[in-house]
Amino acid sequence: MTLEKFLYPDAVVNNLRAGSKKTALSKLAELAAIQAGMDDTFPICQALAERERLGSTGIGEGVALPHAKVEGLDRLILTFAHLAEPVDFDAADDEPVDLIAAVLMPDTEGQQAEYLKVLAKLSRRLKDPAARAQIRGANSAAAIFALLVDEGHHQAAA
Repeated sequence: MTLEKFLYPDAVVNNLRAGSKKTALSKLAELAAIQAGMDDTFPICQALAERERLGSTGIGEGVALPHAKVEGLDRLILTFAHLAEPVDFDAADDEPVDLIAAVLMPDTEGQQAEYLKVLAKLSRRLKDPAARAQIRGANSAAAIFALLVDEGHHQAAA
């Protein structure tokens, strides 16, 4: 299973200006809605906000992995943003977040295993200091996309 199956180049943003956790999640929801062909971002925003109320998805080292089941999706969708300025995400290590990968799953049975595999793969990749440094140093969304989906490059870290 590769991340490229769920993450598309136009779902990756570099230097996203957000200013807050809520704005960052809203912008990622907009990207996801476009990927899903949905006119309304509300179900995605609501699902992400509900998940954050359970506890922050900030995993530390400037990384957040917001994830949720979303009514109306027909497939698993990933979006990714490197923020222009880190935002407070109530992360486990109290550090602000600048790398956010959102994982959104249909609110139906049958994709749970794939959803968990994607979350695990992203978590391993983004916990790798070298991978984080490369993403932060990338000069375009296309470069970030390539770093995220390049299986051979991350084999040792994943």
